[in-house]
Amino acid sequence: MNAFPTVKLIQTLEQEALVLHAARANNDSIIHPTHVVERNGEIIGASSFGRIPVLLLWNHTEKVSAKDSMHLKRVYDSIMETKGFPRYFVACNENSPYNSYMKRFGYNPVWKTEIFEGGL
Repeated sequence: MNAFPTVKLIQTLEQEALVLHAARANNDSIIHPTHVVERNGEIIGASSFGRIPVLLLWNHTEKVSAKDSMHLKRVYDSIMETKGFPRYFVACNENSPYNSYMKRFGYNPVWKTEIFEGGL
């Protein structure tokens, strides 16, 4: 059993469809996911890394812990750094259970849309 989630590149439309279905089943959504977050073969989140320094992500509200989130933040920081973005924007829905933790995770709110700046 893997203690931490893994992040993998989505390489097929079928993989993307599975991610979108999992997000919808968790009463959430993600736009154009590029990476899937799994633990023990189960989809528990996804992220979308674009050409502009924006990170869109989804984490399952019951299957991703605060500890998992901190681990994933470091993974995401590293991925963005390798893409040439040491600083980036991350969106967080106002009704997300993670919203109140964003500042504690080191993100700074930019404007009312609740997009936060994060990175290394």
